[in-house]
Amino acid sequence: MRRVNTLLLIGLLASPPLVWHFPGSRADDLRGALVTARGDAPDHLMTSDELRAFVAAAPVPTELGCLADLRACADPAIEALGLLGAAGRVTATVVGGGTDFTVTLLRIAAAGGEPQAYEGRGTTLADAAREAFGQLRGNGTLELTVDPADAAIFLDDRLLGQGSGAYPGPPGAHRLRIEADGKRPIEQGVEITIGRTTTVSVDLPDAYGQLVLLLSPPGARVLVDQTPITDPSQTLELPPGAHRLRVESDGHDPYEADLVIKPRVQLDLTIGLQRSEPAWQAALRSPHADTTAHPFYLRADFRSGAILSGDVDTQTGRGDSRLDVQSQDASLGVAGLTIGAGWRSALLVVEALSLSFEGGPSAVDATVDGTPGRLRDPGRFTIRPGWVGARYDAWRLEPYAQGGVELTRESFDAKRGPGAYTSLTHWSVLLGLEFGVRYALTPDVFVGLAAQFDFLPGQRTQASLLIGGGYALELPEWL
Repeated sequence: MRRVNTLLLIGLLASPPLVWHFPGSRADDLRGALVTARGDAPDHLMTSDELRAFVAAAPVPTELGCLADLRACADPAIEALGLLGAAGRVTATVVGGGTDFTVTLLRIAAAGGEPQAYEGRGTTLADAAREAFGQLRGNGTLELTVDPADAAIFLDDRLLGQGSGAYPGPPGAHRLRIEADGKRPIEQGVEITIGRTTTVSVDLPDAYGQLVLLLSPPGARVLVDQTPITDPSQTLELPPGAHRLRVESDGHDPYEADLVIKPRVQLDLTIGLQRSEPAWQAALRSPHADTTAHPFYLRADFRSGAILSGDVDTQTGRGDSRLDVQSQDASLGVAGLTIGAGWRSALLVVEALSLSFEGGPSAVDATVDGTPGRLRDPGRFTIRPGWVGARYDAWRLEPYAQGGVELTRESFDAKRGPGAYTSLTHWSVLLGLEFGVRYALTPDVFVGLAAQFDFLPGQRTQASLLIGGGYALELPEWL
């Protein structure tokens, strides 16, 4: 089979082959080194099998040249090779050893002319043989060391081979490209010299991964490993491994994350930045120390409100001056003052006692003894013991709500028709609710605004607006 393949190869040769001769005791070693250096150059017949195949396939010469003449041949062997169709003969010899080898190739053309010698030197027989054969062929050699071992090697986009090794190439400037799966290709220029070895070592880095970002707001700034990205709308090529991503935009909270990029893998991220809250919102989340500096407090409030219309159902006077007031037919405006004392914790407020005084010169229609009448000069004194509620601190603000039972002494003047006014006083038990907010100016002083409602089914309701302030304190140790 090898003989058949050799004959077919010789039959396809574009030029006559050279026949190689290996004299001396080191012929086999030198032949092996040169066969390796030859590679896929079938026009160089180096082995005995190739030479036999060439002779067997050669046509019988019709003329014998100097071999048939009476004149002597300059070199009968060369003449015979020429008659068989060979281009000539190459005699290969080697001298030296250890780490210094010299290979000499003497080429004699069948067509005549002066013999040509080519010499290669190297630290190994293989290196010396490759250099000498490169000079003979007019090539140089690329000695490549590549990682990974299965990397593909291209010279000017022509595949040379795969993995580390020595590759012959034509002299001149070339473009060398090395690539492998899962690695980033490397391309570089290389200069090849006839008969010389150019050494190149390449360690392919891991292939880059891709990062694709969809950002909101669109103009957000992107930093990868603290390096600003010029155009984050484009696919980002990143080396494999861990990276730190930061996305920021004015008026928004920044986003930070640790990413792991894998070779040849695209990572898609959608990031929407949250709007930054104003400073006052951040302050509201944390209570100021002034709001809880002291647990006990005294307060005073100015009150302005109205006693709403409704049933009165009270009597006044004696004998003929006796009046029965059934209802108040319109609202009465009142104003006054509240003073109180209480205690507060983180969420609880207890007002131990508060007193309020209200009155006013207003007059309204009323129903007295079943007929139209008038009420004037209302006055109220209210005692509110042990009101309980809840509070919540936000920055310097203290929203609160409290309520309880209250005892009210009410007085006013009433008359029936055109008659004279008669003073009326009565006591009642009501329910009360107060909703308000206080603002701590200092650890000791606060101001406040509140709304208060005093009511009971079947009784008139009073609604009041309270504006005032107070003083927070610590109880003396002797108490």
